[in-house]
Amino acid sequence: MKVRFTRFSLLLLLLCGATTASAAALTALNESCHKALKNLKAPQTLHICTQAATQGWQEKGQHPKPAAQAQDNLGDYYLATRKIQKAEEFYRRAYAIRRNAYGAESAELAQSLTKIASSLTHSGRHPDAETLMLRALYLKEIHFGKNSTEVANSLHLFGTIKLVANKPEEAVPLFRRALEIRKKHLGTKSATVANTQQALAISVQRAKATRKPSPFSGKHTTPSLPQPEKTAFYC
Repeated sequence: MKVRFTRFSLLLLLLCGATTASAAALTALNESCHKALKNLKAPQTLHICTQAATQGWQEKGQHPKPAAQAQDNLGDYYLATRKIQKAEEFYRRAYAIRRNAYGAESAELAQSLTKIASSLTHSGRHPDAETLMLRALYLKEIHFGKNSTEVANSLHLFGTIKLVANKPEEAVPLFRRALEIRKKHLGTKSATVANTQQALAISVQRAKATRKPSPFSGKHTTPSLPQPEKTAFYC
């Protein structure tokens, strides 16, 4: 039996093949960038990640998932090299791609909100970072469940933001809830669980140190606190 192709069907097949190849090429670039990020000082790292981000931005309509990831990867490079404003720029590009492709209530958008919140925290814009983390936490609870590891990751980062913002008393319940979820999923011997335990212990210590002394307790000296940047327990 012979199969006949019209001009339209042949054109469609060619277009589909080109689209698939284009998506594969962008995904390969993203993988190369991700590997290169392990060596930030290598001159090719910025080149590879920039190439991926540029191609991704051009193809954001056809391939939103790898296109957004390409922006995030370049944002990660700039965040790691302390170029916070540039990092935020590319995180917001990824946010725009995901919102346009998946909607404002999507699980994918939570990833971008978390990335932007991290960059805002590094630039000292803590209230804005907290607002975005609240939204990211809300989306993750809806899509993954309140006791999921995804929610635990957001709780941990949210606690870190509170700690860096010198709000240890608000960080404590966030770390406690993250710890409870992580223990349930990962066990007590996990390094991730130990990381949250350490963050919780420091938050409790700081919360106690910053409480106002009772007027009937006599003299009270508040111990000096370490710089918050030195205890940023990111996942």
